[in-house]
Amino acid sequence: MDVLDRGRDHVIGLFRIVVGLLFACHGAATLFDVLGGPHGPGPGFADWPGWWAAAVQLAGGAAVLCGIATRPAAVVCSGSMAYAYFVEHQPDALFPLENGGEPAVLFCWSFLLIAATGPGRWAVASLLRRPVRRSADAAAASTTPWPGTERAPPAGPQGLLCPTARRSGLSAMKKRSMAALTATLVIAPLMTAAPGQRAQAAAPGPDGAARPAESALVHGVDLDTVTIPELQARMNRGALSSTALTRAYLRRIETVDPKLNAVLHTSPTALRQAAASDLRHRLGRTRGPLDGIPVLLKDNVNTRDMPTTAGSLALTGSAPDTDADLVKRLRAAGAVILGKANMSEWANFRAARPTSGWSAVGGQTNNPYVLDRNPCGSSSGSAAALAASLAQVAIGTETDGSIVCPAGMNGVVGHKPSLGLVSQSGIVPISAEQDTAGPMARNVIDTALTLAVLSGHDTVRDDGRRDTTDALTRPGGLRGKRIGLWRLPSLGSEVDALMTRTAARLRAAGAEVVEVRMPYQERLAELEFPALLSEFHRDIDAYLATRHGPRDLAELIEFNRTHPGERTCFAGQELFEQALAAPPTTDPEYRAMRAELTDLSRRSIDETMAAHRLDAIASPTNPPAWTTDCARGDNDVIPSSTPAAVAELPVPLRPRRCGGRTAGRAAADGR
Repeated sequence: MDVLDRGRDHVIGLFRIVVGLLFACHGAATLFDVLGGPHGPGPGFADWPGWWAAAVQLAGGAAVLCGIATRPAAVVCSGSMAYAYFVEHQPDALFPLENGGEPAVLFCWSFLLIAATGPGRWAVASLLRRPVRRSADAAAASTTPWPGTERAPPAGPQGLLCPTARRSGLSAMKKRSMAALTATLVIAPLMTAAPGQRAQAAAPGPDGAARPAESALVHGVDLDTVTIPELQARMNRGALSSTALTRAYLRRIETVDPKLNAVLHTSPTALRQAAASDLRHRLGRTRGPLDGIPVLLKDNVNTRDMPTTAGSLALTGSAPDTDADLVKRLRAAGAVILGKANMSEWANFRAARPTSGWSAVGGQTNNPYVLDRNPCGSSSGSAAALAASLAQVAIGTETDGSIVCPAGMNGVVGHKPSLGLVSQSGIVPISAEQDTAGPMARNVIDTALTLAVLSGHDTVRDDGRRDTTDALTRPGGLRGKRIGLWRLPSLGSEVDALMTRTAARLRAAGAEVVEVRMPYQERLAELEFPALLSEFHRDIDAYLATRHGPRDLAELIEFNRTHPGERTCFAGQELFEQALAAPPTTDPEYRAMRAELTDLSRRSIDETMAAHRLDAIASPTNPPAWTTDCARGDNDVIPSSTPAAVAELPVPLRPRRCGGRTAGRAAADGR
């Protein structure tokens, strides 16, 4: 054996080891991802493409390392990696995947790659008990003794990367096989590193309003107006898939959101979640109306696979260990967790004059209707994303006004549920006495369906219709109902004119409208803030103890002082400092204050409803959107949210640009 042969053998052996380790490591990483990584269970067996890819790559890597069927193993591994890339990024370059074509594409693509090589043809011929046609050069090579030995090589295929293969020349078959395999090994990584060309981002119009470049149509569905029942009907008959729907929203986020800053992160497993939902739809095993529906979460809701920061740099180090309870409910219902929405940092409970929609992590969220206008807070990203059709549903949270004000300012629907209807576990807190998460959407039906999942309450009647939508879908649905109208003229003449038009619409729907004034409002304003300070200190300390980073409020204050990124819009943290000095929640003075606050807020609503024999109270939630100005801070006046927020009562909000809300009795969310 000459020096060249020995050198070639060493290079080929090293190449085999590197390629085998590459495939094995990629397979292990895929398996780790399917199992959920370090953050608990992942998609599991429902994620059949992930399991297939992991198994193929682990087995193929081992085969390449051992020199067993090296060529077909390497080709199949490369094919699975290429397929995984196309499914995630460029499906149109292969075959249309939107209507259940994934299995056929997967196996056909891999089979074609195997069949393109000499060993692939040999394997197929062996299975069929047919002789393999080989060129004269290949036949001669198979009977020529190897240099340095008296025996002939085995009759079967030789490992392409096997270091014991010591022929001085390659046959025509091996040259073709080497070319095919090399092309596959080179092209797959290049494709993964070079995604397709992105569409142009949304551009503002002359009035500053966003003009999305990406179409809101997918498979003939208008994302701006479609409802969840309409989407499910299309999925059930095969006209739409969750994969196509999820990909459409991801593309809109990519093209529209750079002008809005409404979305912080998209989930790396969103398309896998969608593929699992598509499989359930094909098997007739759907989990309910949210199965396959993309949902955005406010960034104060814990997720094990994405950061949860409440907008603060202090919590960017690692993701929480577990999902929030409401996220577990959404996953169990089959919803696709699309990503995390930006929010007002610490839910607007840091500075005395904050700017709603700003966080150190995500920057400033803009109002999609006019980009220099504020989206209100603190669920600003959730509401702005919905208004721009970046998700079908979003989750917000509210202590006092943080769902209803952004919903009103961005022209979407928001529902602040009764306290306790939706679990608080795993949500960055302000006050356990007032905090609640709630659904947000572009229409009332989607909001009601999402609330049913979040609360675990079934709102479907035996005849299949939904109580929550009856009044919306039939003329005169409010006939016989008495609605109190709380005008709040302090919000300005435009808002007052809107309430006049609202009263006319309510009367047209059959309701009797009675104008009312709510008592005890000044006293409620005096009591609420001091109570929240004590509750925030207690609850944020308990939450921070579960996360990596500052361990309590004192450390959080010090973090903000030493990190300039926390002061790029406003520097103040007066509320943090006041909360640190506030009396504990065991203090008798605090207890008396909270008891009076709860009592007066409930009486404010109950006495008004009893005096006028009302079924609900309608009021505006916010003034017209103000211009965003970090130096000035917010210009918000939202007094109508306080009675229901403190009294733990539900507040649904209908889409009006200067939002209108209704309040009802406790636990009346489903009526």
